[in-house]
Amino acid sequence: PASNWKSHVGLVTQLVDDVQLDQNSMGLVCGPGIMIRFALKKLTARGIFPGNIITTLERHMKCGTGMCGHCHSNGKLVCIDGPVFTADQLPEPENP
Repeated sequence: PASNWKSHVGLVTQLVDDVQLDQNSMGLVCGPGIMIRFALKKLTARGIFPGNIITTLERHMKCGTGMCGHCHSNGKLVCIDGPVFTADQLPEPENP
């Protein structure tokens, strides 16, 4: 039951404030696209180098070879360029 839960609860972006980070810290992010967007922004704002933040992009893929372009996201084809990326491989999102 939820009443027995003893760990942190809340938005990832709020929980990041409670974590001790330094220039060697790494971030691993997965989840819904909007959460990833805000988490990447928060982690870089906290000083983690974008090359040290690893994330995934989720897209429905049809051909799996990049021919159809169905999995196009932010200038990448998830089926051949990913699905795993570092934050510095992704374009800076406009005001999330």
